[in-house]
Amino acid sequence: MKIIGITGGVGSGKSEILKILKEDYGAQILIADQIAHELMKPGAISYDEIVDFFGRDILKEDQTIDRERLGEIVFHDKDKLLKLNKMTHHNVDQELIRRIHKAEQENKAMVVCEAALLVGAEYEKLFDQLW
Repeated sequence: MKIIGITGGVGSGKSEILKILKEDYGAQILIADQIAHELMKPGAISYDEIVDFFGRDILKEDQTIDRERLGEIVFHDKDKLLKLNKMTHHNVDQELIRRIHKAEQENKAMVVCEAALLVGAEYEKLFDQLW
């Protein structure tokens, strides 16, 4: 199985490359930001950690995390931002690794991991190539 990490800023062409790799080569696409959002849903590991640390004031009426409210808190307090990043990045890293291993067990030919910051992450060593 080929494992590719892809990173880049806005307008770098990542979305088009991901589309081609999925449609033309059958790649399984793992997008770190989407995984982070999944892990922040009620009952998920990041949700519980974030609510335990920041308190229930960051929750909307439907008990989902109010990302705008959370942003207001962390972007005015560097220590809280570092704590949030540590919680979420570790969980996303672990989930990416789990999904890569699952794809390997399912005999997928290619997995592509997309994230804004891939270099230095725990799963970087799993990539055959970094684009």
